[in-house]
This record gives sequence, structure tokens and C-alpha cells, in this order.
Amino acid sequence: MAVVKGDQEDNIYTKFLAARKVSAYTIKICSNQKIFLPEFKGAVVDDLIETAKRIFIDAWEANDIRVETAQDWEDRERLERSSIRACNRLLALMQIAKTVYHLRSSKIKYWGELTKTAREDLKTWHTGDKKRYPKVVG
Repeated sequence: MAVVKGDQEDNIYTKFLAARKVSAYTIKICSNQKIFLPEFKGAVVDDLIETAKRIFIDAWEANDIRVETAQDWEDRERLERSSIRACNRLLALMQIAKTVYHLRSSKIKYWGELTKTAREDLKTWHTGDKKRYPKVVG
């Protein structure tokens, strides 16, 4: 049975699905002007969006680094850790947004769970990489 191209692409990048999902959800929710009033965009919304994009982009870029040298590993690990830290930052920004924009707890709970799932997937991937490149990690 042939694999549909879209399905094949998702299979290749499964470890990034949660990161992509939280990034897309954050952009989508922050674009809702009924929730996030445009006059307060610079206060928190821009940080939420930038942080959410960082989660996915850093993971994506890390995955693109082929580890052959210690420097390759340092670069890849730095991006992996940055992606994980961005998840933590996003959770903190959500708490600020909840207070400032009076967001419903259910919305924050769902958004937070997406973020925590992405963070755990990225941590698992990072741990696997440390085992995968033992000679370079040293």
C-alpha cells in the first residue's frame, strides 16, 4: 500500500507534531482580536507568538544539523535546549495573559497541556540524541 505524501511527511517529523501544534494554536488564538485586543498587542501577544514560533523553529533547525563533530553536537544541543526552554517561557507568558486578558481557565488548561506535551516530546528527543551521539557528547 502506497503512503500518501502528506502522511509520509507527518511520519518523518512525528517528534515535532506537538511543537508544531502548540505553535500554530498560539498564533491562531493570539490572532483572535476578540480575546487579545489589538491595542495591547505589544504587551504580551507578540511575546507569546514569538516564543511559540521559537519552540518549533529551534527544534526544526536542530533536527537539520547532522552531527559529525563536537561543534555540530553543541549547535544541535543548544537549539534543542532553547526549544525546551521556550516551552517553559510560553507557560509563564500564558499565566500573564490569563491575568491581563481574563482568559478562561479551560482555555489556559488546554493551551498549557499542548505546551507541556511539546516540552515532554522535545525532552525525550533530546535525551535520545544524547544516547545517539555518545562519542560526540563525550
